[in-house]
Amino acid sequence: MTITINLATASYPITIETALRFQIKKRLEEMGCIRLAVVTDSTVWQHHGVSMMEQLLGFQYDLTILSPGESSKSHENLMSLYRRWLDFGLTRNDMVLAFGGGVIGDLTGYAAATFMRGVPFIQIPTTLLSQVDSSIGGKVAVNLPEGKNLIGTFYHPKEVWIDPDYLFTLSDRIFKDGMAEVAKAGCIMNRALYQILDTCAQPLESKDAIKVISMALSVKKQLVEADEKEFGCRKRLNFGHTIGHALEAYGDYTRWTHGEAVAMGMVWMTRSAERAGLSEKGTTAELVSLLERMGLPTESGIGLDDLMIWLSRDKKKTCSGIELALMKKPGESFLYELSQEDLYTFLSP
Repeated sequence: MTITINLATASYPITIETALRFQIKKRLEEMGCIRLAVVTDSTVWQHHGVSMMEQLLGFQYDLTILSPGESSKSHENLMSLYRRWLDFGLTRNDMVLAFGGGVIGDLTGYAAATFMRGVPFIQIPTTLLSQVDSSIGGKVAVNLPEGKNLIGTFYHPKEVWIDPDYLFTLSDRIFKDGMAEVAKAGCIMNRALYQILDTCAQPLESKDAIKVISMALSVKKQLVEADEKEFGCRKRLNFGHTIGHALEAYGDYTRWTHGEAVAMGMVWMTRSAERAGLSEKGTTAELVSLLERMGLPTESGIGLDDLMIWLSRDKKKTCSGIELALMKKPGESFLYELSQEDLYTFLSP
């Protein structure tokens, strides 16, 4: 299956195919690649390094293997990539491969976007979260101690190669991490996806994986094509992320995974919206039931006062306050702007 992102500034294919990992060499040769910079993490390399090495035979390449986890999306690793690529002699005629999950994709994409004002790169996402969300849409970034993804830009990959077979090597926790983003897609715009998640086996069986991935991608495709730089409707993809990013920062990016934090953020936002009469009655209970069925947490136990410092730095701030993505009911969402003062009241229990 191939899904194409069509934008005014860039268009690129997203290929979803089992055993695609054995076609990497052929695809790179067809693109005329000779020199490559590959960035991955030690967990991905442990599972898939031998296979990737076979695909890289005949190419000149530089390989960077980072530690897994959100802490690798740092300014220090960004500078390290720049220096490695300079030493390797990487040029704008070469190619960068982001081979890993969301952290690797974000960091590598930002490095590719800014090295020599832009080197083409390919996303090869290996986690469910990166396959359904972070590898598509062009958002690339690094973190600051003060908050997540505060330094970033929009830089689209040349192609995205998704092999669902990579998912079989994920731990149960990391697989569920990605299911939070799948659930988010259903919540904001695809009632049918939401209903499938409520009935299919957990974890997903092979026959369901490609269907669910493609349905979640179709949501992101539609919003990205309508609003590439996130000035309007694309902000709906941030459902659960305002609280989620604050929880991640509060937990020093180690206490919860991104998906776990987003799951709790979706519940918090929906409960607040339902209390304010902005979501249909029963929506929160329905969401909690779905997330718990998928094995995701729904309550953090953290008070609002502990999160406000990170909420005040959120990228979705406006000149008058902050814009929230809220769910009216499963499959239907909207944007809602609040002042910083009203935000506290809105989110308070």
